[in-house]
Amino acid sequence: MKVRVTLLLGIIALFFFVMGASCPKQTGTVNNRKPAVDAQAAKASLADGEALFQSGDYEGARAKYQEVLEKYPGTEWSNQAQFRLAQCDYSLGKTDEALAGFRQYVDNNKDNSNVELAKDYIVQIIEGKLKQTELDYQTMVAGLEQQNYRLELINKYLRKSVDSEVIYLELDLQANRVFVKIGSQTLYEYPVVTGKGKTRLKTTGKLVDFNTPKGIRQVESIEKDPKWYRPDWVWLEHGETVPEDLTMEDRAVEKVLGPYKISIGEGYYFHGTRRGTIRPGKFSHGCIRLNNKDLIQLVRMIEAGTMVYIY
Repeated sequence: MKVRVTLLLGIIALFFFVMGASCPKQTGTVNNRKPAVDAQAAKASLADGEALFQSGDYEGARAKYQEVLEKYPGTEWSNQAQFRLAQCDYSLGKTDEALAGFRQYVDNNKDNSNVELAKDYIVQIIEGKLKQTELDYQTMVAGLEQQNYRLELINKYLRKSVDSEVIYLELDLQANRVFVKIGSQTLYEYPVVTGKGKTRLKTTGKLVDFNTPKGIRQVESIEKDPKWYRPDWVWLEHGETVPEDLTMEDRAVEKVLGPYKISIGEGYYFHGTRRGTIRPGKFSHGCIRLNNKDLIQLVRMIEAGTMVYIY
């Protein structure tokens, strides 16, 4: 009997020994938990981004915030970085990226204090896109109106010049170009500066129209080495008062209009510049400026009575 009990106990002991040897020891983390986030490092990275953002270095700040998002996803620091990243995109003019970023932030946060600000950004971006669409549409319409106006000129008046053998001028305000033509042939094309549009005078606050007028005109006179007689707006535009009792000589300034002044009526002229060269665009107070060398060449081809078609 004792032998059987001893043998049974030996078998049981052997069983537990074998079972223990077959079970590997547990190592590493329990329940596969993720390692803890280094809060100090996350705060430091976010602080670096904040410093760059406050300094106006939005590209540098953006890179730091992107780093926080990648290293510490799903944390409060990555949440803050998401909002700032969208702000950086907005400041850099990346409106599509900013819009997506703010929308994602709003979707992920319901009670955060920045949610309302993010919504404001979303509204601003969408309004900006709508305004740009409207501006593009207005520009397209303006171009079509210019084209239509030119066609009307051709049909009603310009056709006479086109069908003749007389030199005439065409001034394209949209392209800032003046064309010297005979019949339907363009002899010369010159870049010009034309009127800058409506401008508010600093002194009076009055809105003044400095556009170059459209329509049909003709050369009234050509003056060599002209003087410029300063109008009142010269002072008013700079926030000054017009001096009292000014004579014409007080208003006169030499060598400002280049070598020639070509009058087309109502105080509008083709003329040159003091420096001799121009940067084409809409910068004048209604007159048409040319490079001095172009003006000299133009004067040789026209005379009083030459037709000028402005569209």
